[in-house]
Amino acid sequence: MLNGSLSNDLAGAFAKRLTERCGTDPDRIVDEGFREALGRAPKAEERTLALDFIREQPLREYALTLFNLNGFLYVP
Repeated sequence: MLNGSLSNDLAGAFAKRLTERCGTDPDRIVDEGFREALGRAPKAEERTLALDFIREQPLREYALTLFNLNGFLYVP
């Protein structure tokens, strides 16, 4: 799923939507990304990891990472 063209296209669109809603504010991007993808706020450790990640990687990669979390892929 990480390398599929559909997943990458959707991640690009999601990253664009996050930027339109949150601008360049990393805290808002992380919160909004978790709410949209997982339906919840990030836990403290998740927030720290996500903030570190988006400082080093393109936002599209963050979106793709959210799409590959168990909470997004599997409904309990």
